[in-house]
Amino acid sequence: MDPRTYAPSNVLWQPALDGDSEAFEEAVAPLQETLMASARRQVEVERSAGNLRPDALTPEELVGETLLRAFERRAEFDRRRSSFRAWLLGIQHRALARLQADEAGYDLRKAISLDEEVPINEETDAVEEALYEGEQPFEVTTYENLIAGSAPDDIEIDLDGRSGQLTDEERELLATADLEPTARRVALFHGEFQLSMEETSQILNVALNDAAEAYNQARMTLRERIQPRDIPEPDGPAVDSYTGEPL
Repeated sequence: MDPRTYAPSNVLWQPALDGDSEAFEEAVAPLQETLMASARRQVEVERSAGNLRPDALTPEELVGETLLRAFERRAEFDRRRSSFRAWLLGIQHRALARLQADEAGYDLRKAISLDEEVPINEETDAVEEALYEGEQPFEVTTYENLIAGSAPDDIEIDLDGRSGQLTDEERELLATADLEPTARRVALFHGEFQLSMEETSQILNVALNDAAEAYNQARMTLRERIQPRDIPEPDGPAVDSYTGEPL
């Protein structure tokens, strides 16, 4: 079974929609390993980028939160809009972003007053998540629709003739390279998790052309880190670049 194309059958998904938690668990079971592997990677990347404290969250906790949110929002899965895997990874990304925001907010309030309780506004949280989930995919679906020069010439990261998932070296650089957060996450979801650019842009809630530009930024940065340009040594004695006189 290819996780990228897997979708639960209607025979299994309908009971899950009706509230059968065991049917839901069976429906998501084929993607449990996928969710755990991506959670480990997401947590690793966010920690390396300094966006998550080492003790703030475990991959197991992230997957657990993802499955809880997915069960609550199971009626919102639309196989016409995205694959089941992309839908779950999108929920996992937003769960991580929500937990990071909560952590950042707690740190700020703690800095203001160590005795102040952390307020919880579940109603606001639910409204914001519902609004996000209800957004339609971006209408731009082809690279011809993007602004001039923004479309990648080879859509997969292919630094030395390879295609598919990133190598260990590339993965390490992706976590530590000086990248904008969006560029790092686009490279993670599109270049490593192998989601389409359309799915990636929808998950990250950015326009497709912005996602493509961010991907180009990440790809060029990785190229420069792995394959730095060789600058040839000049022949003959050194000369002044302005006058041409020997130095």
